[in-house]
Amino acid sequence: MEPSPLIASARAVPEAGAAPLTVVLVADLPQVGVPISQFEWDFDGDGSFDASSPDSPVAVHTYLSPGVYSPRLRVTGGGRQVTDTATVTVLDARFPTAIAAADPVSGGAPLVVNFRGAGEDRDGSVVLYQWDFDGDGTFDFSSPDNGNTAHTYPDSGRFRARLRVTDNDGFTGDTVIPIDVTSGFLAAWNVEAFDPLRGQSAQLTSALVSPTSMTVRILTRQGAPVRTLLSDANRPAGVHIDTWDGRDQQGDIVSPGSYLFVVDYEQNGILSTFDLSGTGAEDYDTPSVTYPSTFNPLENRFLYAQFVLDAPSELTYYIPPWTGHANFPIRTIYLREPFKSGNTVVVWDGTDDSGTVATPGNYLQAVLAWKLPDNAVIVASRPKISDWRVEPVYFVPGAAPYQSATGEYASTSVEFTLSKQADVEAVVYDRSNVEVARMSVPNAPAGRVSIPRDGRRSTGELVAPGLYHMRLVATVPPGLSSAPVNAIIKVVY
Repeated sequence: MEPSPLIASARAVPEAGAAPLTVVLVADLPQVGVPISQFEWDFDGDGSFDASSPDSPVAVHTYLSPGVYSPRLRVTGGGRQVTDTATVTVLDARFPTAIAAADPVSGGAPLVVNFRGAGEDRDGSVVLYQWDFDGDGTFDFSSPDNGNTAHTYPDSGRFRARLRVTDNDGFTGDTVIPIDVTSGFLAAWNVEAFDPLRGQSAQLTSALVSPTSMTVRILTRQGAPVRTLLSDANRPAGVHIDTWDGRDQQGDIVSPGSYLFVVDYEQNGILSTFDLSGTGAEDYDTPSVTYPSTFNPLENRFLYAQFVLDAPSELTYYIPPWTGHANFPIRTIYLREPFKSGNTVVVWDGTDDSGTVATPGNYLQAVLAWKLPDNAVIVASRPKISDWRVEPVYFVPGAAPYQSATGEYASTSVEFTLSKQADVEAVVYDRSNVEVARMSVPNAPAGRVSIPRDGRRSTGELVAPGLYHMRLVATVPPGLSSAPVNAIIKVVY
């Protein structure tokens, strides 16, 4: 029977308030059956755990200074560890508090929204109320009396209406209300990701409530045009499907990454735009991660970090050493790399960015996720190398394969799983990152691949004893390469 998963989430009560703010931090444990041996809290998120308890999931801390804090929870139990982070916002007592309401907060375009705005100031009075209805940074409404007003949203989209109040000392306080404006039709991708190199495509399904003239544009995440998928097409009410094959306007397959669709449409003589590009997260989330407390790359035991992405997201994953505080990362494995939603596993093979085996010690892992906009689709055409291992890790090179007195072998092999047919290059480096050998496997098939290693340099001489790493990279036309992985090999005599 598989052991019960260790799941914990951090919660702060209250999440916001004026300084000094006393907060109760709670570790929520939804599962049963896992014996917990330690609860630890890092109150200010600086990497140093300030309180621990073998049995209490609750801690209390008073935040004296204004700021945004990220108290970090670490729970140990059943031979595993899991972390999670809450957010605490401590306000300066001199700053006013903005209080906002809106009705309705969702509906079809054009949508009339009634806004109500008020403010509280502990040491004076509020003298100015301002609304930024669409979240573009420009305030569209201003009044010295109150924040009550109305605004019409002509186009569909998701907007962050911001109320700002200013007191008699010039200090300000903000709050945000999300507004969801739907259109006379709905549109969405049928997949989160696809690989055009495998002949896959993404279908955009549109549901029209009335006859519509529409243009569909594909854009990069930065808003640059990629392709006009449909131009001024007149369509009756109903459901329509348009297919994107992952190619740009010139017919070339686009680079891997995330792309957006935007629809310009006309219904009943009214021009509108369906654009959900603003629905992506501005701030990162920190998923709750399950991982082993120890690992050893010289035993083919790597660090497997497991977590769940609630939505397609851009993922950053890096490893800094821990010496009483966080340091600069020695390894960045992903940097804003798009991932599908669901169960996710990322692997650290115990090496730094150069491929050298990291010094034994304590390390942190940072997992940051930015939710992609609701109109995004991921082009996932890079090959992927996974499940790599060396068998055996320790070996004794020789002129011909033989078994040594200790049972170690004169050759070894590096095995891995390849996601698609690709050219694989394997380069062996010593501890000084000097290349000693290079091997190529053209047109390696998808599935399990094995590359033998005889312990010799490219020139034929036996290598010196010590640690080596084999850097594996898979490449497919038109020059798309996998993320590199490193297999650790130890040569002994």
